[in-house]
Amino acid sequence: MTLYEVLLIAHVLGVVIWLGGSLVMLLLWRRALATTDPSAIGMQADTALWFDRRLAIPSSLVVLLAGGWLMTEGSWEMDQGWLHIGMAAVFAAAGVSLFWTGRMEKRVADGAGFSTLAGRITVGMIISIALMLVAFWAMIVKPFA
Repeated sequence: MTLYEVLLIAHVLGVVIWLGGSLVMLLLWRRALATTDPSAIGMQADTALWFDRRLAIPSSLVVLLAGGWLMTEGSWEMDQGWLHIGMAAVFAAAGVSLFWTGRMEKRVADGAGFSTLAGRITVGMIISIALMLVAFWAMIVKPFA
């Protein structure tokens, strides 16, 4: 097995964990909000923060690091359009998750009123997942190659 293959496996597994986990967190968040029980919503916010710190952030770092290393190992040039689309979407998804959704979840976990933050958290999660899907599409289809 070559280094390129190991990096590709790490990159793809990182994407699976990050994207799949984010979809599950969105479903769990929506389920908790449907109860309108403040303690259930607070517990889900705690769970989402736990997930972010232990799975989403590490897997996103693996995606970025393995992807960057794949570029050098695979002799990919930085002038390829699909690479720009994918990298921009990954960085944007990570930014939305960290600076928008994560901050809102922290406020709910700390006891802030969830009624005003619930919609913002949901929108942030959907935007982040949509951006990850754009990156996924760009890496598979490779437009502007």
